[in-house]
Order: sequence, then C-alpha cells, then structure tokens
Amino acid sequence: MSLFGLPSFLWDSTQVASYEAALEAGHAVVGAYSARIADERKKADPDLLKIQQWRAGCLAVIAERDALNPSDPEAIRAARVRFSELAVQVREG
Repeated sequence: MSLFGLPSFLWDSTQVASYEAALEAGHAVVGAYSARIADERKKADPDLLKIQQWRAGCLAVIAERDALNPSDPEAIRAARVRFSELAVQVREG
C-alpha cells in the first residue's frame, strides 16, 4: 500500500543519489544562465539577442531536467554529464 495514495517506487539509494546529482547539475545550468542574463540586463545597452538565446537555453534545460526518469540510469548519467559540462560552458561564456 502506498502512502496517501501515491505510487510506490523501487529505487535504490544509488539511483536516488544519481538522480539528485543530475537534478543539481541541471540547477547549476539554470543558475549560470540566470547569472548571465542578469549581468547582461545591467548593461547600458544589453544585447537582447543574447538574453533571448540564454532564456531559450535555460528553458530547454528545465524541460530536460524535469523530464528525467529516476528509473532510467543511463539517461540520468548522460544528463548529469551534459548538464555539468554545459554549466561550465555557460559560466565561461
């Protein structure tokens, strides 16, 4: 029987930790994009195309992050690697 009618899942602690790490890596990308956008907006003549591109990238990462399935370890691993690399790329510009 599940708690409060919620479905029960059979994830082990390794799967949960990997899933959480992938989510955190996704959060890091969103944070990096948000920082770039905020810095650009502070400029006297912000580049609206850059802001638009960064917003689109941010929204794409949010959608990908939110679609992750904790039961798919390969997708979780790939997302964690991709998000980690992307966060560095966005930060470094």
